[in-house]
Amino acid sequence: MLGEYRALMLLRDKFGPDLKKILKVEQYRSLDNFEKGKKEWVGCAGKTARPDAAQLIESANLIADSLISAPHAMTGDPKSCSVDGEYMALSKTEWRIVANNRQTKYEQSPKKAEFENMVRIFAGMIDAECKSKYSLLMQAGFEQLVLTEDLNQYLQGNIEKKTIFTSVGKLVSFGSASDDFGIWRSRMGRFTGTRKKAGLSVYRVLKRDDENTIRFELSRPGTFDPHGRMLITQKGRWKANMRSNIDAMEIRLSDGTKLAMEKESGNGSATMGSSKFILPTQSQRIIERKPDLTRVTVAFRNAGAWTEFLDIGKGASVQSQSLGDLRTALQWANVPVLNVKK
Repeated sequence: MLGEYRALMLLRDKFGPDLKKILKVEQYRSLDNFEKGKKEWVGCAGKTARPDAAQLIESANLIADSLISAPHAMTGDPKSCSVDGEYMALSKTEWRIVANNRQTKYEQSPKKAEFENMVRIFAGMIDAECKSKYSLLMQAGFEQLVLTEDLNQYLQGNIEKKTIFTSVGKLVSFGSASDDFGIWRSRMGRFTGTRKKAGLSVYRVLKRDDENTIRFELSRPGTFDPHGRMLITQKGRWKANMRSNIDAMEIRLSDGTKLAMEKESGNGSATMGSSKFILPTQSQRIIERKPDLTRVTVAFRNAGAWTEFLDIGKGASVQSQSLGDLRTALQWANVPVLNVKK
């Protein structure tokens, strides 16, 4: 899940450099099991078949759950300390939402005492960070709140007034990831909180069929210029959902290839409308045969010359992605899930 993923990345990045200073080279390398795991792991065995791996996963979850719960256990007032990168402070009541879920998980567990001790340790570390009014370690619990609020609103369907749990939910309501991805579990890369992300946004979703799993923004500088997003599914299909009624769109490859997208629907005007496009199967196959270093841009035409889309953000350049990065993202999004209950 998103909170656990963020927690483990935070701890790796926070303590990795310190460990590197005090350990010998071979000792430090022995802590990195990523390459070893890739070589040894085949398929997606369960707990019975790979008890050693399942135990490592359970230990990692315990550490992550402890960090997620820690903001609620800090001795200082969390409302006076902002989440680093989001610059938003939450009350103890809001932090309780994620802490209660974890506490219930360990209430009858033989790991309860270990969990509570680790929560206290991490809470002390957050108290120390909050002397500067910001906490990096709070990001794990915050990410879990983003996921909780997003899915909570998605599962309420299309009702006019939805129930939200925290102030995080108010921000999520302005741009819910579940609108594009349905029920999702995690997202790849650095902390983004509730903000839209430049570049690729990659999500692991619950359903495994051909669901949307990658998104990148398509923007232009003018308020009424065409804008929207490109979505890529688990099987590599390309779909554009635009908040403008565009006449035509095409995928451009750095070797000069241009692939026209088919318009599925369009309503309204270029300034106040919507349209949907899809890349034909034969064009998708052309992309699949191109090398990783090939770069992709997206262009549109509205009763005039073709214009390339930009990424989002101040001074954004042309939206451009490498096929290698897109393939890596698809591998991450489609990774099998270990069933630790069997």
